[in-house]
Amino acid sequence: MAKYTKFFPDIGILGNIEACRKRMRRYPLFLLLVLAACSSPVKESTKPSTLPAGTWRLQLNLGEGLFLPFCFTLSEENSVYTAEIINGSEKIRTEQFSVTDDSVFFRLPVFDSEFKMKRNGDHTLEGTWFNYSKSPDYKIPAFAEYNKTERFTKDETKGEDASFKGKWKVTFSKGSEEQYMAVGLFEQEKDIVTGTFITETGDYRYLEGRVNGNTMQLSCFDGSHAFYFTATLLDTSSIDGMFYSGTHWKEPWVAVRDDAFELSDPESLTYIKEGYSGLEFSFPDIDNNTVSFPSAEYSGKVTIVELMGSWCPNCMDETGYLKSLYDIYHPKGLEIISLCFERTSDFASSARNIRKHKTHLGADWKFLVAGTAQKEDAAAALPMLNHVMSYPTTIFIDKKGQVRKIYTGFYGPGTGQYYERYAEKNQLFLETLLAE
Repeated sequence: MAKYTKFFPDIGILGNIEACRKRMRRYPLFLLLVLAACSSPVKESTKPSTLPAGTWRLQLNLGEGLFLPFCFTLSEENSVYTAEIINGSEKIRTEQFSVTDDSVFFRLPVFDSEFKMKRNGDHTLEGTWFNYSKSPDYKIPAFAEYNKTERFTKDETKGEDASFKGKWKVTFSKGSEEQYMAVGLFEQEKDIVTGTFITETGDYRYLEGRVNGNTMQLSCFDGSHAFYFTATLLDTSSIDGMFYSGTHWKEPWVAVRDDAFELSDPESLTYIKEGYSGLEFSFPDIDNNTVSFPSAEYSGKVTIVELMGSWCPNCMDETGYLKSLYDIYHPKGLEIISLCFERTSDFASSARNIRKHKTHLGADWKFLVAGTAQKEDAAAALPMLNHVMSYPTTIFIDKKGQVRKIYTGFYGPGTGQYYERYAEKNQLFLETLLAE
């Protein structure tokens, strides 16, 4: 209407109803239209704007010119969105994805983290990833682009691609007080690499990346882990690299090819201390009801006790694995108890995060709020253990209440044959306990 104000200055841009009425006789049809526009408020559409479905690449800005990329696929039906984050063969689905005219918000299905993004047109997003499980103010800048299907881009100037495929003996932070060993497992198809690192406390889950000449880049994002690895092949059998965990940690790593290298036996690292007869505890469940062990509820049952945290991706993998056992063996006498050591001392917050973990994974056993994730606190809560070295740690107890095995860490499905061997061996052991 503003373009008509030069003819009717007393109407103005917003209009003046009285002035409109004075001119009704002279300009009846026009002023009826003006009066209707002045008198009726404009209704804004509440329907969210659409965001194009398909593949997006999202990058976390780690600083120092480093960007951690991962891809996700977006689906939309009747303005309802779902997304799947891709890490190699892993797909992490979230239905907590909302789109408005200028913003996009999505939360991760298990871990207490989310993205808050602004729309720059229909094909780019810019914003922040918040990881509340690490700390209330932990955040990393993020940027996403539509129709970008490659995790890492190809650099044709790098020449012939080297082979990183195989098994590697890895040393992180070599020569420092933080030094630790790992097994590196990499598969390579042309220039695309997948794999993981196995440590004595767990594995680094599903890594995916690319080779450009004699360099390799790998990354993983699952809502808790934000891992980025660089590597340079110095010759055919040695690697020099750097590991970044979000913006809060980085360390060097080196590796040599070694098909025979293995870590310490996971069953030898944690044990019941001398002077203790077995495992005893009493903690509240997520509804604040006290659950004790041993008790009549678990008498005569084979019981698996999982030490875990709802913030821990390896624990998510193990809970998923334990569910497969529970579904088969619970009718035959198997019980499971998860002792949760959380990153907050607030019971309500801990219970909320644990319930989210339990519900998402369909775990139908009791989860107890056992304390904070500080390993010293966990050791104090379970003084019969020599230490709590890793989340998860799994304790196998027979029908008589005797601890028969303690397994430190977890080799998840991202470790391939290591996971398959563990699952096969564990199933045989469990069937032996149930048959006793």
